[in-house]
Amino acid sequence: MQRCEQPAGRAGARRTAGRDRCRAGETVRVRRAARGPRRQPVRDQRSGRHRRSELMSLLSDTGARHDPPLNHNFMISLIDTSSPLAAIGSLALSAVLDVLVGGFTECSGLEMSMTPEEYKEGGRNGAVLKFPSRVTWSNLTLRKGVGIGTSLWDWHYGFVAGKGKRRDGVIVLLDATGLPAAMWYFSRGLPIKYSGPALNATQNNVAIESIEVAHEGLYQVPGIGIAGGAAALIGGLVS
Repeated sequence: MQRCEQPAGRAGARRTAGRDRCRAGETVRVRRAARGPRRQPVRDQRSGRHRRSELMSLLSDTGARHDPPLNHNFMISLIDTSSPLAAIGSLALSAVLDVLVGGFTECSGLEMSMTPEEYKEGGRNGAVLKFPSRVTWSNLTLRKGVGIGTSLWDWHYGFVAGKGKRRDGVIVLLDATGLPAAMWYFSRGLPIKYSGPALNATQNNVAIESIEVAHEGLYQVPGIGIAGGAAALIGGLVS
């Protein structure tokens, strides 16, 4: 720092000017406050959620979004395949009865399993070889509310009377738009057990009848879900 001295006896105005010159010659150091860490831009999470919700809404409106179908929307048709005319008639009758009387409310037994054959090779103590064997199919159990018809009873009792006929069946799972999402087909169905409703005067449950069907093969029709999704997408884009 520089030191400025003014001679004594000068006027007050000169002293004041001298002080100003001394202050002007002094080096002024300004100490800046330490900077904190640079703030990162805060990403608005709400805007990202909003964009995602808009995208999912668009996919839902156009049918491009594919959610797993719910298990309560399905149709079951029992088909008499003894002749083409009988098959067409049974399909039409099944469609009419599903609307007027009510279709099946529950279906279980869409299963197939295979028990592998084991071979214990000599000198190989660390493993047992397994080979594929015959496939077995589980019986289907169909349940429905008791209606004005006796179709399940008649089908089973027909074999008691010696004039029963085997039936094929189609099980269709529908998506939220009513289009087929999956389809199974069983062949040569044979009714092996009929169960009437359980009656109880202390309850108010729906009267349910069921029939157990043995069959000779269960097949899933490929490409049904893809075709239904494509149809829903085209319909959404057109509308």
